[in-house]
Amino acid sequence: MKISITIFLAFVISVMVAWADTGKLYTSDKLSSSLLTSVCQDKYGYIWVGSEYGLNKFDGYNFTSYHTSQGDTSSIYINNVSVIYASTDGCLWVGLSKGLCRYGYHNNSFVRYAFPENMRPRVNAIFGMSPTEYGKINNKT
Repeated sequence: MKISITIFLAFVISVMVAWADTGKLYTSDKLSSSLLTSVCQDKYGYIWVGSEYGLNKFDGYNFTSYHTSQGDTSSIYINNVSVIYASTDGCLWVGLSKGLCRYGYHNNSFVRYAFPENMRPRVNAIFGMSPTEYGKINNKT
């Protein structure tokens, strides 16, 4: 009896391990690019994945890709995402190879922020900011 229970448990465990090894969360056919640059989880539980060709949001079931769109100022500024930061007040900041954006959950769009004298620096790191400091950054129109 002990031998049959042991064999049964070994079989169940081996099937579970084999099944777990086949699952893939980030596949190249679901993401905008296979070269990932940043991963972040926001306060709503969404997983945000930055890549060399766009931003991707995973809601637990599906991926949504965000890309720059010519003439659409509510899209991300450029597709090359450097860093993603979820602030303590719930804002999602996206550092790009040539700028900075903030995601608007209420309208599923982005606010672009301009740097002085039309500079377009690569944003590699974003640190905590309070909501009162957001006004010190100019919105790009």
